[in-house]
Amino acid sequence: MKRVILAGVALAAVAALSGCATIEEYAFHEKELAYATWDDAPTRGDLAFVPAAFVAHDATDLRIRTKTDGTGKLYRYETPTELDPELCAQSAIEKTTALDASWWPESTPTEGWMCGEDWQVFESEGVTYAFRN
Repeated sequence: MKRVILAGVALAAVAALSGCATIEEYAFHEKELAYATWDDAPTRGDLAFVPAAFVAHDATDLRIRTKTDGTGKLYRYETPTELDPELCAQSAIEKTTALDASWWPESTPTEGWMCGEDWQVFESEGVTYAFRN
């Protein structure tokens, strides 16, 4: 009997530790994935984690956090490549993000770029950040 109880407790502990991402997804409707390089990110399938067109193909340390029940999304990545002027234009940062992540900077600058119709993009300490709500 003791072995059955111990096995049940061990299984519950493993389920609790591995289920944090699942709980976050269902309770908060948010999901986050990280990729070492742009090439590691998907190019099809779960479109929430396919990088937007403005993200340079040489991007590294790419993190994507997304709302699973809306359009909110955060990006963080490093790249030596400038933003493509055909995709992005210098712009004031007019909003703040509705999402939060431990890797997101504490403050958002007032100047950056607008990429597409709804992406606010800025750089901080050599890292590119982007968000849309």
